[in-house]
Amino acid sequence: YACPVIFEREDLFVSPPSSVSRFDALFGGFIWSHIPVTLLIKALENLSKKVRPGGRLVFVDNRFVDGSSTPVHSRDADGNTYQLRKLADGSQHLVLKNFPDPDDLQRILSGLGSVEVQELTYFWVAACTLA
Repeated sequence: YACPVIFEREDLFVSPPSSVSRFDALFGGFIWSHIPVTLLIKALENLSKKVRPGGRLVFVDNRFVDGSSTPVHSRDADGNTYQLRKLADGSQHLVLKNFPDPDDLQRILSGLGSVEVQELTYFWVAACTLA
C-alpha cells in the first residue's frame, strides 16, 4: 500500500523524548476507558507529541448500555468507575472501566485541537485534529 502503517508499543504515561513528531495519526482502540481520570490528560498530551501538527488522534471505546454492559460495581474518589469481571476459572477482578459522555470527550480533547465525536449504539468514536 502507498500508506505504510507502523505498530509500536509504548508506555502512555511516560513522556516521549523531545524528538520530531513522526506520525500522521495515532489510533487508540478500547484503551481510553482503562486510563485513570487523573492520568488521562497527561497520556493524551504524550500521545499528541508523537503526531505532527494537523495530524489526528482517533479513539474508539465502549459506551455504557444498560442491559448489555457489565454493571458498574464501584466508583472511587477521583470519579473512576470499576466493573467486577468473572473469569472462566471462577476468579473475580475489579477492572477500571470509565464511560465518558460526548461532552467529556469534547472538553478533554478540545485542549489539543478540533474534535469530532460520534455516538453509536454500543461504541463512541472521537477524532481530534491537532492544532
